[in-house]
Formats: sequence, structure tokens, C-alpha cells
Amino acid sequence: MLSDALPMTDTSHATSAHEPINILMVDDHPDKLLTYEAILSDLGENLIKAGSAREALEYLLKIDCIPLILLDVNMPELDGFALAKLIREHPRYQQTAIIFISAVHLTHRDQLQGYAHGAVDYITAPIIPELLRAKVQVFAELYRKTTQLARLNGELEHRMAELQRETAERQRLECEAQRVQHFALLGRLAAGLSHEIRNPLAAVFLHMEVLEDELQQPTPASADVTEALAVMRTQLTRLAGVSGNRRS
Repeated sequence: MLSDALPMTDTSHATSAHEPINILMVDDHPDKLLTYEAILSDLGENLIKAGSAREALEYLLKIDCIPLILLDVNMPELDGFALAKLIREHPRYQQTAIIFISAVHLTHRDQLQGYAHGAVDYITAPIIPELLRAKVQVFAELYRKTTQLARLNGELEHRMAELQRETAERQRLECEAQRVQHFALLGRLAAGLSHEIRNPLAAVFLHMEVLEDELQQPTPASADVTEALAVMRTQLTRLAGVSGNRRS
């Protein structure tokens, strides 16, 4: 899949196992771009051709996601190393894979300089088509798997957050149910205690009524006994009120 203009493919979101990714090919020689196209077209990726560093930067600003860049080192105005440095300074492309391709800068020092500028690989001419295709395919699949893993991690984190909320809600409901059970138990205990108190109270009131009847016949101690009975009746009436067995 080839594109010399802004591609329609948007890989800024999760990438499926078969969704093509954007690959930017940068070289000031059109024949080399055609060679890269011929080598990589069978992979089914979205190939974007840029004939200069300026054009490459324009694509990078327009497109949300370019996971892989094939970059010629020896270009006029701005060479590949300088362009790679600019790309790496953009937050969106700090993780973009850059493969340098050079037919001029062939020494180990050149390769080290390429890696120092953020390259993930450095290919020297003459290019072996099968090797370039294999490298690009590996990085494309790696990006897809990394993106898929990130999406799965996001879904897992979302599910874990939901489970935590569900667990917290379940614990809250369980605590509320326990409180209701405790109050119900206290109510039963109070009712049982009230029942246990009412029966003895009824007997005490009955005996007090008998004594009050007998005190209708005055004696020297009647006044003191009457006063004591009044106090007892007052206290017992309060206790009966608490137990729910009020008596007049």
C-alpha cells in the first residue's frame, strides 16, 4: 500500500493483528524510494514516501502515528542524523523506530552515531531486499503486539477498577446487612427482657395493692409505710414504663 500524500490510515488507536501501520520512507533519491517500495509492498503496510527532510517533517506533523521510519543518512540541507534528532525531540515520536540506511556512511563510527541519534537499526548498501523486508516486518509486528498489549493492559486496569468498585459496594452492603441484623437482635433481646420484667412487676404491684388495702386501717406506723409504698410505686411505675407494662 503506497501513499505520497496524507494517508487515510489512522493507527493512533489500538492496532489489530492485521491492521497496516504507517511506514515513512525518507530519501532524496526517488529511485531509492521506488526500490524500498518494491521490496516492502508485499508486506501490506501503509508506505509513505518523502523526498526530503522537510517533507518528512510535514508528514510527521500531519499524521498522528508513524511507528517506523526508514531514513537515508546522506541528504542535502538536513542529513539523517540531524533529522532523527528533531524527530526524537517531538513527544509523539520518542518511541518511533528509526532504521538508518546509508551507502556513504559505512564505518562503525557512523553506525554508532546512528544509534546515538535513536536508531534501532543501521543498514548499509548494497541493500539485501530479504534482509530489509525481514527487519521491517519484525518491527511492524513488534509495534502491533506492543500496541495490542497496551490495549489489553488498559482493559485489564479498567476491569480491575470495576472489580474494586464492585467489591467496595458489596462490602458496604454486607456491613449494612450486619448492622440491620444487630439491631434486630437487640430488639429481640429487649423484647425478651421486657417480657421477663413484666411478670415479676405485675406480682409486685399486686402485693403493693394488698398492702395499701390493709393500710386503710390506720396504725402508728401507717404514715411511714404509706410513704415508703408511694416511693416504691413511683419507682416501679417508671420501671414498668420502660418495660412497656404501664400501670395506673
